[in-house]
Amino acid sequence: MGIGAVASVIMNRAKQARKSVCSVVHERKQFSWTHVTKDKRITGNIMDILSITHKALSGVLVDVTHGATFYHATYVKPSWAKHKVLTVQINRHIFYKEKA
Repeated sequence: MGIGAVASVIMNRAKQARKSVCSVVHERKQFSWTHVTKDKRITGNIMDILSITHKALSGVLVDVTHGATFYHATYVKPSWAKHKVLTVQINRHIFYKEKA
């Protein structure tokens, strides 16, 4: 569910900002997994990752984040979170959207 939730955040941001998925993913300091300089081996089941990616890009991925455009791990407390609306916690990640 975690990878699907992150995929939903990416798709929600792309739709909201009217940007491409690639431009959202590679925005500076938005997704830690895009700027890690150490070994970048894929962790997890590659078939699951490809399936989630396909569903997201095809528009059939169920958004378990309820429209979230932000998230962080439970062990950090970013200052921006207090200005967002919490939508759901999934495992060790908390998801948010903009206040209406």
